[in-house]
Amino acid sequence: MEKIMHRACERVKTILITLLTVSMLVLAVIYIGGARFSGESTAIKTASLPEGAVALGEDAPTKLPIYQKDLLPVSFAGIRYGGKGGGAYGTEQAAAALFDFAAEPIHLCLAQGASLTAVSAADYAAAAESNFICLNFLTSLPYQMLYALTGELGAAAGSDTAISADRVLLSFTANGKATLYLSDGTSFYAADGDITVKPSELAAMANDSRLSGFTVSENGIALSSATPYAPKISLELPSLDAAQYAEVLTLLGYKSETGISAASAADDGFTGTAVAPHGTVHVGNRELHYTAARDSGIAISGFLDTAKSELDIDMYDILGASISLAEQLRAIAPEALGGEGKLFLGGFYREEDTFTVLLGLHTNGMEISGSTYPYFAKIKVQNGMFVSLQFRFAKLTKNSYTSALFPSLWQYNYAANSAAVRTLRLYYRADELPAKNLDAVWYFTGDVTSEEVAE
Repeated sequence: MEKIMHRACERVKTILITLLTVSMLVLAVIYIGGARFSGESTAIKTASLPEGAVALGEDAPTKLPIYQKDLLPVSFAGIRYGGKGGGAYGTEQAAAALFDFAAEPIHLCLAQGASLTAVSAADYAAAAESNFICLNFLTSLPYQMLYALTGELGAAAGSDTAISADRVLLSFTANGKATLYLSDGTSFYAADGDITVKPSELAAMANDSRLSGFTVSENGIALSSATPYAPKISLELPSLDAAQYAEVLTLLGYKSETGISAASAADDGFTGTAVAPHGTVHVGNRELHYTAARDSGIAISGFLDTAKSELDIDMYDILGASISLAEQLRAIAPEALGGEGKLFLGGFYREEDTFTVLLGLHTNGMEISGSTYPYFAKIKVQNGMFVSLQFRFAKLTKNSYTSALFPSLWQYNYAANSAAVRTLRLYYRADELPAKNLDAVWYFTGDVTSEEVAE
Protein backbone atom coordinates (compact mmCIF):
# COMPACT_ATOMS: atom_id res chain seq x y z
CA MET A 1 0.00 0.00 0.00
CA GLU A 2 2.84 2.40 0.89
CA LYS A 3 4.52 1.70 -2.48
CA ILE A 4 1.33 2.57 -4.36
CA MET A 5 0.99 5.86 -2.48
CA HIS A 6 4.66 6.65 -3.09
CA ARG A 7 4.29 6.03 -6.84
CA ALA A 8 1.15 8.25 -6.95
CA CYS A 9 3.01 11.09 -5.26
CA GLU A 10 5.90 10.77 -7.71
CA ARG A 11 3.50 10.98 -10.65
CA VAL A 12 1.84 14.12 -9.24
CA LYS A 13 5.27 15.73 -8.78
CA THR A 14 6.25 14.84 -12.37
CA ILE A 15 3.02 16.35 -13.75
CA LEU A 16 3.47 19.58 -11.74
CA ILE A 17 7.10 19.96 -12.87
CA THR A 18 6.07 19.42 -16.50
CA LEU A 19 3.29 22.03 -16.24
CA LEU A 20 5.63 24.58 -14.65
CA THR A 21 8.25 24.00 -17.36
CA VAL A 22 5.70 24.46 -20.15
CA SER A 23 4.39 27.66 -18.50
CA MET A 24 7.88 29.11 -18.24
CA LEU A 25 8.56 28.37 -21.92
CA VAL A 26 5.30 30.05 -22.96
CA LEU A 27 6.08 33.15 -20.91
CA ALA A 28 9.58 33.32 -22.40
CA VAL A 29 8.17 33.21 -25.94
CA ILE A 30 5.68 35.97 -25.13
CA TYR A 31 8.42 38.15 -23.59
CA ILE A 32 10.81 37.72 -26.52
CA GLY A 33 8.08 38.31 -29.09
CA GLY A 34 6.90 41.41 -27.25
CA ALA A 35 10.40 42.80 -27.07
CA ARG A 36 10.88 42.30 -30.81
CA PHE A 37 7.54 43.97 -31.54
CA SER A 38 8.50 46.89 -29.34
CA GLY A 39 11.85 47.22 -31.06
CA GLU A 40 10.27 47.16 -34.52
CA SER A 41 7.76 49.86 -33.54
CA THR A 42 10.29 52.29 -32.03
CA ALA A 43 9.74 54.83 -34.82
CA ILE A 44 6.05 54.97 -33.95
CA LYS A 45 6.59 55.33 -30.22
CA THR A 46 9.21 58.06 -30.49
CA ALA A 47 7.43 60.17 -33.10
CA SER A 48 6.80 63.80 -32.20
CA LEU A 49 3.82 64.23 -29.89
CA PRO A 50 0.97 66.45 -31.00
CA GLU A 51 1.08 70.08 -29.92
CA GLY A 52 -0.28 70.46 -26.42
CA ALA A 53 0.62 66.91 -25.36
CA VAL A 54 1.67 66.50 -21.73
CA ALA A 55 4.83 64.67 -20.70
CA LEU A 56 4.49 61.41 -18.78
CA GLY A 57 4.02 62.10 -15.08
CA GLU A 58 2.69 65.62 -15.59
CA ASP A 59 -0.89 66.85 -15.41
CA ALA A 60 -2.53 68.81 -18.19
CA PRO A 61 -2.74 72.51 -17.20
CA THR A 62 -6.53 72.48 -17.01
CA LYS A 63 -6.40 69.51 -14.61
CA LEU A 64 -3.91 71.01 -12.18
CA PRO A 65 -5.24 72.27 -8.84
CA ILE A 66 -5.73 76.02 -8.81
CA TYR A 67 -2.66 76.73 -6.64
CA GLN A 68 -0.35 75.02 -9.17
CA LYS A 69 -1.36 77.24 -12.08
CA ASP A 70 1.08 80.08 -11.26
CA LEU A 71 -1.72 82.65 -10.96
CA LEU A 72 0.07 84.55 -8.19
CA PRO A 73 3.36 85.79 -9.67
CA VAL A 74 5.72 87.87 -7.56
CA SER A 75 7.32 91.15 -8.59
CA PHE A 76 9.98 90.75 -5.87
CA ALA A 77 10.90 88.21 -3.19
CA GLY A 78 13.45 88.43 -0.38
CA ILE A 79 14.68 86.58 2.69
CA ARG A 80 16.72 87.48 5.74
CA TYR A 81 17.72 84.86 8.29
CA GLY A 82 20.57 84.84 10.80
CA GLY A 83 22.04 88.00 9.35
CA LYS A 84 22.21 86.53 5.84
CA GLY A 85 19.93 86.60 2.83
CA GLY A 86 18.96 88.74 -0.13
CA GLY A 87 16.27 89.31 -2.71
CA ALA A 88 15.42 88.81 -6.37
CA TYR A 89 13.11 90.46 -8.89
CA GLY A 90 10.23 88.44 -10.32
CA THR A 91 12.23 88.06 -13.54
CA GLU A 92 14.70 85.80 -11.71
CA GLN A 93 14.40 82.13 -10.77
CA ALA A 94 15.49 82.81 -7.20
CA ALA A 95 12.22 84.72 -6.64
CA ALA A 96 10.19 81.70 -7.75
CA ALA A 97 12.19 79.49 -5.36
CA LEU A 98 11.38 81.78 -2.43
CA PHE A 99 7.69 81.83 -3.34
CA ASP A 100 7.57 78.03 -3.63
CA PHE A 101 9.14 77.73 -0.17
CA ALA A 102 6.88 80.35 1.43
CA ALA A 103 3.60 79.26 -0.18
CA GLU A 104 2.76 76.49 2.30
CA PRO A 105 3.32 78.50 5.51
CA ILE A 106 1.38 81.43 3.98
CA HIS A 107 -1.46 79.06 3.17
CA LEU A 108 -1.49 77.53 6.65
CA CYS A 109 -1.34 80.94 8.33
CA LEU A 110 -4.53 81.88 6.44
CA ALA A 111 -6.36 78.58 6.96
CA GLN A 112 -9.43 78.05 9.11
CA GLY A 113 -8.64 78.45 12.77
CA ALA A 114 -5.96 81.10 12.26
CA SER A 115 -6.43 84.51 13.85
CA LEU A 116 -6.44 87.72 11.79
CA THR A 117 -5.87 90.99 13.62
CA ALA A 118 -5.20 94.57 12.60
CA VAL A 119 -1.69 95.87 13.40
CA SER A 120 0.19 99.11 12.82
CA ALA A 121 2.68 100.05 10.13
CA ALA A 122 5.28 100.12 12.93
CA ASP A 123 4.51 96.47 13.75
CA TYR A 124 5.03 95.54 10.12
CA ALA A 125 8.30 97.48 9.95
CA ALA A 126 9.51 95.87 13.19
CA ALA A 127 8.90 92.40 11.75
CA ALA A 128 11.11 93.36 8.79
CA GLU A 129 14.00 93.97 11.20
CA SER A 130 14.30 90.30 12.17
CA ASN A 131 14.14 86.95 10.33
CA PHE A 132 11.59 86.95 7.49
CA ILE A 133 10.58 86.16 3.92
CA CYS A 134 8.81 88.96 2.03
CA LEU A 135 6.86 88.75 -1.21
CA ASN A 136 5.47 91.59 -3.34
CA PHE A 137 2.68 90.60 -5.75
CA LEU A 138 1.41 92.27 -8.93
CA THR A 139 -1.89 93.36 -7.44
CA SER A 140 -3.86 93.51 -4.21
CA LEU A 141 -6.10 90.49 -3.60
CA PRO A 142 -8.50 89.40 -0.83
CA TYR A 143 -6.75 87.19 1.71
CA GLN A 144 -9.12 84.35 0.73
CA MET A 145 -7.63 84.44 -2.77
CA LEU A 146 -4.08 84.40 -1.39
CA TYR A 147 -5.14 81.35 0.60
CA ALA A 148 -6.60 79.67 -2.50
CA LEU A 149 -3.53 80.31 -4.66
CA THR A 150 -0.97 78.95 -2.20
CA GLY A 151 -2.28 75.48 -1.29
CA GLU A 152 -5.02 72.85 -1.32
CA LEU A 153 -8.49 74.30 -0.80
CA GLY A 154 -10.20 73.75 2.50
CA ALA A 155 -11.55 76.73 4.41
CA ALA A 156 -9.85 80.09 4.89
CA ALA A 157 -9.69 81.92 8.19
CA GLY A 158 -12.77 83.95 9.03
CA SER A 159 -12.66 87.71 9.37
CA ASP A 160 -15.33 90.38 9.70
CA THR A 161 -13.00 92.80 7.90
CA ALA A 162 -12.37 92.94 4.16
CA ILE A 163 -8.62 92.29 4.12
CA SER A 164 -6.66 92.64 0.88
CA ALA A 165 -2.91 92.61 0.31
CA ASP A 166 -0.34 92.90 -2.46
CA ARG A 167 2.62 92.29 -0.13
CA VAL A 168 3.19 89.76 2.62
CA LEU A 169 5.93 89.20 5.17
CA LEU A 170 6.50 85.91 6.98
CA SER A 171 8.28 86.69 10.26
CA PHE A 172 10.12 83.86 12.06
CA THR A 173 11.20 83.42 15.66
CA ALA A 174 14.50 81.68 16.52
CA ASN A 175 12.81 78.28 16.56
CA GLY A 176 11.01 78.90 13.23
CA LYS A 177 7.50 79.83 14.41
CA ALA A 178 5.87 81.93 11.69
CA THR A 179 3.60 84.95 11.80
CA LEU A 180 2.21 86.31 8.53
CA TYR A 181 1.87 90.07 7.98
CA LEU A 182 -0.30 91.39 5.14
CA SER A 183 -0.58 94.89 3.69
CA ASP A 184 -1.83 96.87 0.72
CA GLY A 185 0.44 99.76 1.61
CA THR A 186 -2.18 101.45 3.77
CA SER A 187 -3.70 98.83 6.08
CA PHE A 188 -1.74 96.19 8.00
CA TYR A 189 -2.78 92.84 9.47
CA ALA A 190 -1.20 89.83 11.16
CA ALA A 191 -2.26 86.20 10.74
CA ASP A 192 -1.18 83.53 13.18
CA GLY A 193 -1.87 79.89 12.42
CA ASP A 194 0.65 78.39 14.89
CA ILE A 195 2.94 77.27 12.05
CA THR A 196 6.60 76.33 12.44
CA VAL A 197 9.29 76.14 9.72
CA LYS A 198 12.59 74.31 10.11
CA PRO A 199 15.39 76.81 10.86
CA SER A 200 17.82 74.72 8.78
CA GLU A 201 15.61 75.18 5.71
CA LEU A 202 15.45 78.93 6.28
CA ALA A 203 19.23 79.08 6.59
CA ALA A 204 19.65 77.16 3.33
CA MET A 205 17.30 79.53 1.49
CA ALA A 206 19.08 82.58 2.90
CA ASN A 207 22.42 81.32 1.57
CA ASP A 208 21.26 81.21 -2.07
CA SER A 209 24.10 82.81 -4.04
CA ARG A 210 21.65 84.22 -6.61
CA LEU A 211 20.21 86.72 -4.13
CA SER A 212 21.18 90.41 -3.94
CA GLY A 213 20.99 92.92 -1.10
CA PHE A 214 17.63 94.59 -0.42
CA THR A 215 15.65 96.59 2.13
CA VAL A 216 11.96 96.85 3.00
CA SER A 217 10.18 100.20 3.27
CA GLU A 218 7.89 100.98 6.22
CA ASN A 219 4.83 100.08 4.16
CA GLY A 220 6.30 96.81 2.91
CA ILE A 221 7.78 97.63 -0.53
CA ALA A 222 10.85 95.45 -1.12
CA LEU A 223 13.64 97.53 -2.66
CA SER A 224 16.83 96.29 -4.29
CA SER A 225 20.01 98.05 -5.35
CA ALA A 226 20.59 95.36 -8.00
CA THR A 227 19.84 95.99 -11.68
CA PRO A 228 16.77 94.19 -13.06
CA TYR A 229 16.87 92.76 -16.57
CA ALA A 230 13.79 92.41 -18.72
CA PRO A 231 13.19 91.39 -22.34
CA LYS A 232 11.57 93.69 -24.83
CA ILE A 233 8.15 92.46 -25.95
CA SER A 234 5.92 92.96 -28.98
CA LEU A 235 2.13 92.96 -28.96
CA GLU A 236 0.17 92.07 -32.06
CA LEU A 237 -3.60 92.34 -32.49
CA PRO A 238 -4.78 89.09 -34.08
CA SER A 239 -8.42 88.09 -34.33
CA LEU A 240 -10.27 84.78 -34.40
CA ASP A 241 -10.76 82.87 -37.62
CA ALA A 242 -14.00 81.14 -38.63
CA ALA A 243 -13.00 77.75 -37.20
CA GLN A 244 -11.98 79.25 -33.85
CA TYR A 245 -15.15 81.31 -33.72
CA ALA A 246 -17.21 78.14 -34.19
CA GLU A 247 -15.32 76.39 -31.36
CA VAL A 248 -15.85 79.35 -29.04
CA LEU A 249 -19.57 79.31 -29.71
CA THR A 250 -19.75 75.58 -28.98
CA LEU A 251 -17.84 76.07 -25.71
CA LEU A 252 -20.31 78.77 -24.66
CA GLY A 253 -23.35 76.63 -25.48
CA TYR A 254 -24.29 77.96 -28.93
CA LYS A 255 -25.05 76.19 -32.16
CA SER A 256 -22.03 77.09 -34.22
CA GLU A 257 -23.95 77.13 -37.54
CA THR A 258 -26.15 79.96 -36.29
CA GLY A 259 -23.18 82.11 -35.35
CA ILE A 260 -21.21 81.44 -38.52
CA SER A 261 -24.09 82.54 -40.71
CA ALA A 262 -23.95 85.95 -39.03
CA ALA A 263 -20.15 86.24 -39.28
CA SER A 264 -18.01 88.13 -41.75
CA ALA A 265 -14.34 88.60 -42.58
CA ALA A 266 -13.72 92.33 -42.31
CA ASP A 267 -10.57 94.09 -43.49
CA ASP A 268 -9.30 94.41 -39.92
CA GLY A 269 -10.29 90.92 -38.76
CA PHE A 270 -13.02 88.35 -38.37
CA THR A 271 -16.26 89.55 -36.75
CA GLY A 272 -19.45 87.81 -35.79
CA THR A 273 -22.51 87.89 -33.54
CA ALA A 274 -24.50 84.93 -32.24
CA VAL A 275 -27.79 85.15 -30.36
CA ALA A 276 -29.36 82.41 -28.24
CA PRO A 277 -31.97 82.32 -25.46
CA HIS A 278 -29.21 82.50 -22.81
CA GLY A 279 -27.44 85.56 -24.27
CA THR A 280 -25.42 87.19 -27.04
CA VAL A 281 -21.81 86.65 -28.10
CA HIS A 282 -20.01 89.23 -30.18
CA VAL A 283 -16.53 88.78 -31.62
CA GLY A 284 -14.87 91.92 -32.94
CA ASN A 285 -11.36 92.73 -34.05
CA ARG A 286 -10.24 93.53 -30.49
CA GLU A 287 -12.26 91.37 -28.11
CA LEU A 288 -14.74 88.61 -27.41
CA HIS A 289 -17.79 89.77 -25.47
CA TYR A 290 -20.72 87.82 -24.01
CA THR A 291 -23.81 89.35 -22.37
CA ALA A 292 -26.43 87.16 -20.74
CA ALA A 293 -30.13 87.47 -21.44
CA ARG A 294 -32.29 88.58 -18.54
CA ASP A 295 -32.47 85.98 -15.75
CA SER A 296 -30.15 83.69 -17.71
CA GLY A 297 -26.48 83.05 -18.40
CA ILE A 298 -23.91 80.29 -18.82
CA ALA A 299 -23.87 77.85 -15.89
CA ILE A 300 -20.41 77.86 -14.27
CA SER A 301 -20.96 74.30 -13.00
CA GLY A 302 -20.13 73.13 -16.53
CA PHE A 303 -16.59 74.47 -16.00
CA LEU A 304 -16.02 72.72 -12.66
CA ASP A 305 -14.49 69.28 -12.13
CA THR A 306 -17.62 68.30 -10.22
CA ALA A 307 -21.03 69.66 -11.16
CA LYS A 308 -22.69 71.68 -8.39
CA SER A 309 -26.07 73.17 -7.68
CA GLU A 310 -26.27 76.95 -8.06
CA LEU A 311 -27.01 77.15 -4.32
CA ASP A 312 -23.78 75.33 -3.40
CA ILE A 313 -21.37 77.42 -5.49
CA ASP A 314 -18.88 79.46 -3.44
CA MET A 315 -16.16 82.00 -4.26
CA TYR A 316 -13.59 79.27 -4.91
CA ASP A 317 -15.89 77.63 -7.47
CA ILE A 318 -16.26 81.01 -9.17
CA LEU A 319 -12.48 81.40 -9.26
CA GLY A 320 -11.92 77.87 -10.56
CA ALA A 321 -14.61 78.07 -13.23
CA SER A 322 -13.33 81.45 -14.44
CA ILE A 323 -9.79 80.11 -14.79
CA SER A 324 -11.05 76.97 -16.52
CA LEU A 325 -13.04 79.05 -19.03
CA ALA A 326 -10.03 81.27 -19.74
CA GLU A 327 -7.74 78.26 -20.25
CA GLN A 328 -10.18 76.58 -22.63
CA LEU A 329 -10.59 79.76 -24.66
CA ARG A 330 -6.79 80.16 -24.84
CA ALA A 331 -6.50 76.55 -26.02
CA ILE A 332 -8.88 77.36 -28.89
CA ALA A 333 -7.16 80.59 -29.92
CA PRO A 334 -3.72 80.76 -28.23
CA GLU A 335 -2.32 83.51 -30.45
CA ALA A 336 -5.31 85.83 -30.20
CA LEU A 337 -5.61 85.31 -26.44
CA GLY A 338 -2.19 86.07 -25.03
CA GLY A 339 0.48 84.35 -27.07
CA GLU A 340 3.53 83.88 -24.82
CA GLY A 341 1.92 85.86 -21.99
CA LYS A 342 0.83 84.11 -18.80
CA LEU A 343 -2.36 84.56 -16.82
CA PHE A 344 -2.56 85.87 -13.29
CA LEU A 345 -5.40 86.78 -10.96
CA GLY A 346 -5.69 90.55 -11.23
CA GLY A 347 -8.69 91.10 -8.96
CA PHE A 348 -11.63 89.47 -7.20
CA TYR A 349 -14.56 91.61 -6.06
CA ARG A 350 -18.08 91.20 -4.75
CA GLU A 351 -20.87 93.74 -4.93
CA GLU A 352 -24.14 92.43 -3.47
CA ASP A 353 -24.86 89.21 -5.40
CA THR A 354 -22.42 89.83 -8.28
CA PHE A 355 -18.82 88.60 -8.30
CA THR A 356 -16.22 90.08 -10.65
CA VAL A 357 -13.03 88.25 -11.57
CA LEU A 358 -10.23 90.16 -13.30
CA LEU A 359 -7.50 88.22 -15.09
CA GLY A 360 -4.30 89.90 -16.21
CA LEU A 361 -1.50 89.01 -18.59
CA HIS A 362 2.14 89.07 -17.48
CA THR A 363 5.57 87.87 -18.41
CA ASN A 364 8.29 87.23 -15.82
CA GLY A 365 6.35 89.00 -13.08
CA MET A 366 5.69 92.16 -15.14
CA GLU A 367 2.11 93.04 -16.01
CA ILE A 368 0.97 94.13 -19.47
CA SER A 369 -1.41 97.01 -18.91
CA GLY A 370 -2.46 100.30 -20.45
CA SER A 371 -5.32 102.33 -21.84
CA THR A 372 -5.88 99.92 -24.76
CA TYR A 373 -5.26 96.79 -22.65
CA PRO A 374 -6.35 97.37 -19.04
CA TYR A 375 -6.76 93.61 -18.42
CA PHE A 376 -6.90 90.28 -20.19
CA ALA A 377 -10.40 89.35 -19.04
CA LYS A 378 -13.27 90.65 -16.94
CA ILE A 379 -15.74 87.98 -15.84
CA LYS A 380 -18.97 88.58 -13.92
CA VAL A 381 -20.91 85.86 -12.10
CA GLN A 382 -24.37 86.05 -10.62
CA ASN A 383 -26.44 83.22 -9.11
CA GLY A 384 -24.03 80.58 -10.38
CA MET A 385 -24.05 81.91 -13.95
CA PHE A 386 -21.57 83.76 -16.12
CA VAL A 387 -23.57 86.88 -16.95
CA SER A 388 -20.82 88.91 -18.63
CA LEU A 389 -17.55 87.92 -20.29
CA GLN A 390 -14.97 90.18 -21.88
CA PHE A 391 -11.73 88.77 -23.28
CA ARG A 392 -9.30 91.14 -25.00
CA PHE A 393 -7.16 90.07 -27.94
CA ALA A 394 -3.37 90.47 -27.90
CA LYS A 395 -0.50 88.23 -28.91
CA LEU A 396 2.57 88.72 -26.74
CA THR A 397 5.99 87.77 -28.10
CA LYS A 398 9.19 88.10 -26.09
CA ASN A 399 12.15 89.43 -28.04
CA SER A 400 15.64 88.01 -27.68
CA TYR A 401 17.04 91.39 -26.59
CA THR A 402 17.15 91.99 -22.82
CA SER A 403 17.30 95.50 -21.36
CA ALA A 404 19.00 96.61 -18.15
CA LEU A 405 16.78 98.86 -16.01
CA PHE A 406 17.37 101.16 -13.06
CA PRO A 407 17.25 99.44 -9.62
CA SER A 408 14.02 99.67 -7.65
CA LEU A 409 15.77 101.44 -4.75
CA TRP A 410 16.91 104.27 -7.04
CA GLN A 411 13.45 104.63 -8.53
CA TYR A 412 11.79 104.59 -5.11
CA ASN A 413 14.07 107.31 -3.75
CA TYR A 414 13.41 109.47 -6.80
CA ALA A 415 9.62 109.05 -6.55
CA ALA A 416 9.60 109.56 -2.77
CA ASN A 417 10.84 113.11 -3.28
CA SER A 418 7.42 114.14 -4.57
CA ALA A 419 4.94 111.53 -3.26
CA ALA A 420 4.21 109.06 -0.49
CA VAL A 421 4.84 105.93 -2.54
CA ARG A 422 2.33 103.12 -2.00
CA THR A 423 3.39 100.71 -4.76
CA LEU A 424 6.32 100.41 -7.16
CA ARG A 425 6.28 97.89 -10.01
CA LEU A 426 7.59 97.19 -13.47
CA TYR A 427 4.98 97.34 -16.25
CA TYR A 428 4.84 96.94 -19.97
CA ARG A 429 2.65 99.89 -20.85
CA ALA A 430 0.23 98.97 -23.65
CA ASP A 431 -1.31 102.29 -24.66
CA GLU A 432 -1.40 101.31 -28.33
CA LEU A 433 -1.95 98.03 -30.14
CA PRO A 434 -0.14 96.70 -32.03
CA ALA A 435 3.16 97.70 -30.40
CA LYS A 436 6.74 96.64 -31.07
CA ASN A 437 9.81 96.48 -28.86
CA LEU A 438 8.17 97.62 -25.63
CA ASP A 439 10.49 98.09 -22.65
CA ALA A 440 9.44 97.44 -19.07
CA VAL A 441 9.12 100.74 -17.16
CA TRP A 442 8.86 101.53 -13.43
CA TYR A 443 5.53 102.98 -12.29
CA PHE A 444 4.43 104.00 -8.83
CA THR A 445 1.18 104.86 -7.07
CA GLY A 446 0.87 107.10 -4.04
CA ASP A 447 -0.71 110.38 -3.10
CA VAL A 448 -0.87 111.33 -6.78
CA THR A 449 -2.32 109.51 -9.76
CA SER A 450 -0.09 106.78 -11.19
CA GLU A 451 2.90 108.46 -12.77
CA GLU A 452 5.84 107.20 -14.76
CA VAL A 453 9.15 107.58 -13.00
CA ALA A 454 11.48 109.66 -15.18
CA GLU A 455 14.77 107.99 -16.01
